[in-house]
Amino acid sequence: MKERSTVAMEFLKVMRKLEQSSEIPSVVKVKDWLVENLDGLSVAVLADLYQMYINSPVSEERSSILTQTLERLRSGVLSPEDTFHLLVRSRDADLIDMFLPVIKANLGKMQFREFSLLMQSMASVQDRNKVIINMICSSLADRFEELEVRKKPVAQVVSLVESLARLHIYNGDLLEKLAQVLVRNKRFMSAAQVLELLSSLSHLRLRDPMLLAFIDSEIDQKHMVLGRAFPKKLADVLLSFANLNYVPEYSWISEPMFWSYFETTPVQHKHVWLDMIWSLVILNKALPDQIQSVLSPSFYEPLLKTFEEKDAGVQQNLACRKLLQINASANLDMEGTYEGELLPEDFITRYNVKPPSIPKVSLVHALSKVVKLQAVSEDCFKENVFLDSGHLIHVELLLNQQGFYEPLDKEHSDDVFRVAVIVMDFPFMTLGDVQPVGAFALTIRHLEKLGYLVVEIPYTELGVESKVNVLSNALKRAVQSRIADQLSEAV
Repeated sequence: MKERSTVAMEFLKVMRKLEQSSEIPSVVKVKDWLVENLDGLSVAVLADLYQMYINSPVSEERSSILTQTLERLRSGVLSPEDTFHLLVRSRDADLIDMFLPVIKANLGKMQFREFSLLMQSMASVQDRNKVIINMICSSLADRFEELEVRKKPVAQVVSLVESLARLHIYNGDLLEKLAQVLVRNKRFMSAAQVLELLSSLSHLRLRDPMLLAFIDSEIDQKHMVLGRAFPKKLADVLLSFANLNYVPEYSWISEPMFWSYFETTPVQHKHVWLDMIWSLVILNKALPDQIQSVLSPSFYEPLLKTFEEKDAGVQQNLACRKLLQINASANLDMEGTYEGELLPEDFITRYNVKPPSIPKVSLVHALSKVVKLQAVSEDCFKENVFLDSGHLIHVELLLNQQGFYEPLDKEHSDDVFRVAVIVMDFPFMTLGDVQPVGAFALTIRHLEKLGYLVVEIPYTELGVESKVNVLSNALKRAVQSRIADQLSEAV
């Protein structure tokens, strides 16, 4: 005989069909059976039942079952297994909140596999209940040794990291512990898991040099296999390394065999090819012919036209900024070796290229107010300066050797410094080994080659002390460092 919980699930399916066909007498019979058997149903089925009714228009028949189901859940005692099923099956915030104390207690009894499956389930439906997620991550981090995570199958650990990435969970303590386990058990990873892990690390911006060095080595050894099996994922490898601002040490990135997998990509998948070349520019590994391949009108005009036809303005704007930055690399990074085509001077106006958005406008505005207080006049600074190199300066100003502001139109000389202030918000920085993400590392490199004195203001410093002191001290250190460099060069 089937268990009542199994029968209940079959009854629920029947009930849905009956309601659609308006056979009310049959619906009532099914409802009566469910009500009579509520006490014998498992929490997993009760959660399913509750979820079905909470997400549906509540008729008189449904209201009765909904009320009684909730009472049954409320009066029951949740075991760790019940808690797991409730979290996996129910997406109702009120129901979760009702059981928070019990859930928190039972999380301390869950096994690692259950944690991994739970996060996988939440990631699959993009359930970002912050309270639950924080409780899960804290419980996992606190019980890391107790759960003996270092001994668990590497597939479970990689799966958990992937789930954290899909849910955008940046719990530094937990991520660093998981990275240590993966470094310890790296020899047990398959080629597919290596690619999956690198993608997850990139989404999380988790920069672990030891783990990335291992992945770099694995790709060097296995890229022939990976290229045949996962050509698209192999293309993503470049973008992931670039995002993490990690320059591969092995030679695969310049081997003809590696690039042979992408012979048709510039024609068939132009947006993928653009990302690959932009990634090489970030890593400062691009060759002149690779840059030429995307700066040719025969490449970028059809690509941008495709975006226009799809009314994909955001994607087109992003592609245009990448092209501008690649164009800047041809001028700044090639050191006179690039002889190919460049973008036309009117490229920005022709395609109406807009600057990137600022994640935390309030931080930039706050610094701008400080600059207004310190500067002699508004002629001494500009906000949100978008350069034809495709880079955005949050605040541009001119300082003399004494640290005083000068008008921006003052003629350039060795005793004044053109300063580019960049606010490094959380999304602009990696976790673990803290550095600018690849796109901002490229911005800093290009601005320095354009003659700017780049001053980075991490978001972490803006809440510790007054913003006046933060900016003043950062500018003072930058000017003193530049003067010291000039003196050493003179010697």
